Amino acid sequence: MKKEIARLKRKLKTASGKKRLDLLNELAKLCWNISVEDAKRYAEEAILLSDELDDSGSKLRAMLNLASCYWSVNHLDKTLQILLDALALAENIGEPLPLYLTQNNLGIVYYDLKKYDKAKHFFERALEIHQNKLDDDQQLTPLLVNLGNLEIEFGHPPNALEYYQRALQLAKTAEDWNRVIICLNNIGSYYKKHTTDYEEALHYYQQALAVNADDMPQGKAQTLVYMGDLFTIWGKPAEAQKYLSEGLELSQQLDRKDLIQIAYSSLSRMYATTGDYQRALECYQSYVAVKDEVLNQETAARIAEMEARYESQRREQEAEIYRLKTQELEQTLDQSERLLQTIINTVPDWIYIKDPQFRYLLVNKSFCEALNKPAEQIIGKTDLELGFPEELVFGDESEALRGFRVDDEAALQGETRHNSYDVAQIGDGSIRIFDTYKMPLYNSSGQIYAILSISRDITELKQAEASLRESATRLQIALQNIPVMLDAIDQDFNIVAWNAECERITGYSAAEIVDNPKAMEMLYPDPEYRKKLFAEWRQISGDFRDMVSTLTCKDGTERIVAWSHNSMKHILPDLLHWEVGIDITERTRAEAELRQHRDQLEEIIKKRTADLMEAKARAEAANHAKSAFLANMSHELRTPLNGILGYAQIMKRDQNLPKKHRNAVDIIQRSGEHLLTLINDILDLSKIEAGKLELQPAEFNFLRMLKNLVDMKQILAEHKQLEFHYDILSGLPQIVFGDEKRIRQILLNLISNAIKYTLEGHVTFRVGYHYQRIRFEVEDTGIGIPKDKLDDIFQPFHQVSAAAARLQVEGTGLGLAISQRLAQKMGSCIYVESEEGHGSRFWFDLDLPPVSPENWVIEDEPATITGYYGEQKRILVADDKPENRIVFMDMLLPLGFEVFEAVNGQDAIEQAEALRPDAILMDFVMPVMDGLEATRYIRQHPQIKDTVIIMVSASAFEHTREDSRAAGCNDFLSKPIRLHELLEILGEHLKLEWIFAPIHYTGTEDMANLVLPPPAVLKDIYNLADLGNPAGIEAVLDTLKDNPEYQPFITRIRELLRGFQTDEICTLISDQIGVPECHD
Repeated sequence: MKKEIARLKRKLKTASGKKRLDLLNELAKLCWNISVEDAKRYAEEAILLSDELDDSGSKLRAMLNLASCYWSVNHLDKTLQILLDALALAENIGEPLPLYLTQNNLGIVYYDLKKYDKAKHFFERALEIHQNKLDDDQQLTPLLVNLGNLEIEFGHPPNALEYYQRALQLAKTAEDWNRVIICLNNIGSYYKKHTTDYEEALHYYQQALAVNADDMPQGKAQTLVYMGDLFTIWGKPAEAQKYLSEGLELSQQLDRKDLIQIAYSSLSRMYATTGDYQRALECYQSYVAVKDEVLNQETAARIAEMEARYESQRREQEAEIYRLKTQELEQTLDQSERLLQTIINTVPDWIYIKDPQFRYLLVNKSFCEALNKPAEQIIGKTDLELGFPEELVFGDESEALRGFRVDDEAALQGETRHNSYDVAQIGDGSIRIFDTYKMPLYNSSGQIYAILSISRDITELKQAEASLRESATRLQIALQNIPVMLDAIDQDFNIVAWNAECERITGYSAAEIVDNPKAMEMLYPDPEYRKKLFAEWRQISGDFRDMVSTLTCKDGTERIVAWSHNSMKHILPDLLHWEVGIDITERTRAEAELRQHRDQLEEIIKKRTADLMEAKARAEAANHAKSAFLANMSHELRTPLNGILGYAQIMKRDQNLPKKHRNAVDIIQRSGEHLLTLINDILDLSKIEAGKLELQPAEFNFLRMLKNLVDMKQILAEHKQLEFHYDILSGLPQIVFGDEKRIRQILLNLISNAIKYTLEGHVTFRVGYHYQRIRFEVEDTGIGIPKDKLDDIFQPFHQVSAAAARLQVEGTGLGLAISQRLAQKMGSCIYVESEEGHGSRFWFDLDLPPVSPENWVIEDEPATITGYYGEQKRILVADDKPENRIVFMDMLLPLGFEVFEAVNGQDAIEQAEALRPDAILMDFVMPVMDGLEATRYIRQHPQIKDTVIIMVSASAFEHTREDSRAAGCNDFLSKPIRLHELLEILGEHLKLEWIFAPIHYTGTEDMANLVLPPPAVLKDIYNLADLGNPAGIEAVLDTLKDNPEYQPFITRIRELLRGFQTDEICTLISDQIGVPECHD
């Protein structure tokens, strides 16, 4: 969302007219979740611009956005004013969707004002519009939530849950995550408030928190506060404090006063349950302050004014007609009436006259000034039309408020009424209280024709009375209800206040303590202690906390109390101070016991620390010995394997080798590779346990990796006469980002085990998406695993012993242990289901982000290298083992390299100075001088310092590579040597262009298995091949590379181009386009 906002802001800089108006409305909508002030600014500019462009529809959209901004910070009066204006505009436009949104938003405001009948009225009107004129279920989501909220208030929680669940499904379908959060929070609150299933409530809040992102701070703030309140109710103070504090901070940043109230209230209750009554009081005071700010009388009066103004707009035409009639009546007034008007205008009180229909006939100057309206705008209108609230006009039984209309009607019956009213003056918006007399006016016939009212401002008097009452009430509440000890002491050390907690702790009632001269003696019977205490109190010059004293209870027991003292001299001169006390008796005793235990523990810890240091030293020594052993074992085993596997590769390159001998060489190579795998497994496990194995994620061809894996294992399964099923879901990405080597290692192990332990039946390998991750699953019909062994199979060197013995399977028991640890390293875990005799199922899930295949180059299958172009290159092989030097020579000499030998590092330096080789293959471990020291020397030698040096080692540890790079090596080769890796490194550093063995194909038969480009393209390639123009053919192939279906064809043609076999290209294509082969 932030990126979208940034994009729209950039466009806004250069936009104008209708385009700018649309951008402003879109930014106002998006910014509401992140910055209310920004959203408000965009909405206000959109309103001004829509007026300039005379665009009513865009103005209505901007007004709805602006209303949302004021609503989110609890300015309900302003919200209601905007929405009432928006409703009039929406009714005038007549479009169903804006009218639906406006009705729904009005229902929300009235719901927040706890006027549920009015809220229901607007929600039902919105629902009627949706059912009859709209078919967009996405717009129905917020209305369903609102209807659910109403069901809660009307006492039908189960009905509310149905609305919330329905709304949640619609929001998820539309992927409207902001509304998903709202629905989840409402469902969580349902379980929190109306059930005791707090686990279920937490489940939904956690779902909402998981959806949250930085783009939706409003929803996140709501979730954090609701979840913290749940933990308070649940009795989990630590969790409650965590989430409430985080939610309070975010709510304050967003100015969400409704959430701030909830957070402070819940924190107050939470601290009270933990005994931290001081902080509980502070949070409660903060809660009251925010609540008073939100629900002040001024806001209520202004809201009522907006409602009345909305009603008056509907009767404006009627009022105009009546005003015209009244004007005719005014013209007939005689001189006496004008004289009366002059007299009453000099009176500072309000004087006004109404007719029997309660419309104003006459008003004095003071009344007009208070309403900030001229008399002609008042005459002929009722109280409601002038903006007085309904509660003031008609009264409120729940608040015992007698309204204007009651007294007016009584005056029409001949009574004189006296009353005091709270009046929201229209002029300045302040709330004033008037002492009012109402009496009937009689005509010459003795009939009542009007009502005379005289009102005097008594606001200051009433406020003074209310302030005194409030102070007395607050003091009484604080004394009796605060869950800590609270007393007050005067200058003579008499206790003048004693709350309920003091009574509970000491056993003395307030009647026994307050104003009792003996009270201090009763509480502190030791004269010396009492004298010392009084002296300390007299010295108090300011506030401080935790002054500890020991008082004696009524039953003779002693309690230790920590007092906090607050100086009150500047407020109540007769008091020495107030005291807030907390009983810390048990805590003090516990602290003493804790100190004793701590001393004992310190001795135990000292001894344990010494033991641990000794054990650590032994463990480090053992670990060092283990590392040395593994390094030596790796070197000693890989060195002979270098000769075995090296000559196996060399012999397999001989095309004239008899089939029988080739099979024997294959067996040698497979056996060597198997032994190398076992060595690597042991080293991998050692690296994992030491925490030194690092993943190497990169982009790789995921689908090709899977296919190669399946092709390899399918042959093994068929050899055992097993069915091998490969189930892959469509839609998997071709290219992903991950550690291809480690993923392949896990899958090879799982599939190999499945084939190994299956005697008959099938093995199934499945790959597909599970939620947002890719799931790999291997299932077999093999021997299965006993349930009591399922936890053991992932331990190192462990096999299902009885089954392994029966099947005579090979292996070290390291495969699953390493696979599980690799999976955990990649943020996953391998799971297993199995039943002995009925097969097994292993699976794990990985996050493998897809990579766009646009720039991915599909690699050609490697061809056989027979040499290289250019001058002959000199290679110096430095190794103390003659068999290793011979392997390198037999690999490189047939390709045209000039190869020389050195038996140690010193010999290598001398040979390099004499021969000036192009590259040195330097063994890591040699006598006299090792490879590292020799490399450092060469790098300091001016004549040979730029020679390419490739370190060769039988060590598989990463530190060997790092040491080699630090010494100055260009690259690293691990024994046993693989020919293609050796040639790849030499080619890179010596900038070699390889010569490949020719590849011969059978023309039409070979092309039949390929997807071919259009005939016109084939003809172009044919003509270029006929002309011997390889560069032209490459240009045509580049135009085909974006189509994956043509990749095998492109690979085939490029292989022929590398061998300059343009005649072969003509042969391949000629039958496809019906032309003869290339001309000589």
